[in-house]
This record gives sequence, C-alpha cells and structure tokens, in this order.
Amino acid sequence: MSKALEDLLRAEPDLAFRWRVRTVLRFLQPRANERVLDCGCGFGFYLMALGRLAGCHGHGLDRDARALQFARGLAGAAQSALYLGDACRLPYGDACFDKVLLSEVLEHLEDDRGALAEAYRVLRPRGTLVVTVPYSEYPLLYDPLNWLSERVLHRTIRRGPLAGAWMGHLGLYNVAAIKKLVEGSGFAVEACQMLAPWCFPFTHNLVYGFGKGLLLRRALPDWLLNEVDRFHPERSQRQAWNPAAWVMGLIDWVDNFSQRHTGKDRFVNIALKARRQ
Repeated sequence: MSKALEDLLRAEPDLAFRWRVRTVLRFLQPRANERVLDCGCGFGFYLMALGRLAGCHGHGLDRDARALQFARGLAGAAQSALYLGDACRLPYGDACFDKVLLSEVLEHLEDDRGALAEAYRVLRPRGTLVVTVPYSEYPLLYDPLNWLSERVLHRTIRRGPLAGAWMGHLGLYNVAAIKKLVEGSGFAVEACQMLAPWCFPFTHNLVYGFGKGLLLRRALPDWLLNEVDRFHPERSQRQAWNPAAWVMGLIDWVDNFSQRHTGKDRFVNIALKARRQ
C-alpha cells in the first residue's frame, strides 16, 4: 500500500494532513469487505483512500451537505454510502461497523463524549476506533498569530482566514485529556502517536482559510491548482516550469526530513488507536 498511498498524497500541500493520513491508515489496517465508518467525513478524502487502497465498504457521515455532494463525485469515494447527520446521533444500528474513524472531528463538537459513546455503540466487539485531534501545544511556526495571541492576549482567533489552528474549534487536546476522554467512553487505548513535528508558517491559514475555497471554486488556473489538489492527485504533473511544482518539491523535502527527524516536543496533532471492549 505504501507506493499507492504516497501517490495519493502527491498533491497534498499540508504536511500535517500527510502525517494524519499515513497514521490513520496504519492504525485502521483496512481490509477488503470491511465496514468502515468515517464519522465527520467532510469532502471524502479518507473514503476515497479506503476505496482506492483497500476496497473497503466505506460509510461516510457529515453535517455539511455541500461536502457530501463533493464526496459523491470522487473516484474511490463514489461507491461509499453517505449520510447527512450528527456524530452524536448516528443513523446506524448497534455493532454494525468493524472500524470507526473520527479524524479532526471531536474538537468541533460541544458533546465530544456523546460522539465517542455513539462510536462505541456502532462498533462491533473488539472493533477499532481511530481518532485524531489537534494538539494544544502546537508549534509557533504552525500558527504564529494564535500562538502569540494565546500567550500575550489570552484569547484565540477562531473565525475568518486568520483563525489558523483554532478555525471552527471549540477546544484543543493534550495527550492526557484525549486518552482520558476515550478511555472514559469504554475503549481500551492501544496506541498514541504525536504527528507533524515540522511545518511551514501559516499552513492552516493558507490551505484551509484561503486555498480550499479557491480550489473548490476553481478560481485559479488549472496548471496551478492541479499541483495542490488533494482530491485529484493524478492531475499533478510536476512540470519544471510550474512554480507550484517547485513549492510541492520543497514540501516533499520537508516531509521526508520530518519523517527522519521527529525528536521535538511541539507537534500539530495527536493520533490514537483504541478498541471496543
């Protein structure tokens, strides 16, 4: 799966997202014909990956109808069963999934415990839960504005293109807090990994505050957008004359460097693997 996975990440400009995808798939260990629920699936990247790489029976749920409509058009995700709904009130029967993914979801919810309780309910006995959440001690470089605002003004920027690490988030997590939350919901934690020790300044602002909207509207030339379109990596050509290809080459270099040099105490995300008792 490694070569196919790296091909899938070819046009991914967010280093933290690359780390999350690799770790999520390693924790999930998806197999053909398994029923996997991506709870909070957004625009469907994980469903696309599960379909292309493992042939899973993907199910996706999200509260954003526009995101689900986009996911329906993705190769690999198009065969997934998609539902508009609430992570705290899942429209599924008890013990009907082999695996459940909650990636970058809990921090958006007022009732994160309720979402975990529902994940426990729909998982089969010994089923796998994979969670990723943003880390409260993120690096200065990842979001300089919020990092300084938290420490100097004791407040955060949560809306608009400058929101960065706090965009739409009700809270961030440290390791002790997310472990306690998951274990308190009845799961046995099996693994925990810190993700993305190296990053570019303002990554979150650029990719999600500005870039996502431009990409979805195709508001820039295709030769530029195709190099950073995570949903259609096959469109990336990496032509020598293209400045976007130069940027992606730099991102690849930092990505390779960060996988070899992880000895830092500042990270962007926490990934956790747990099992239903």
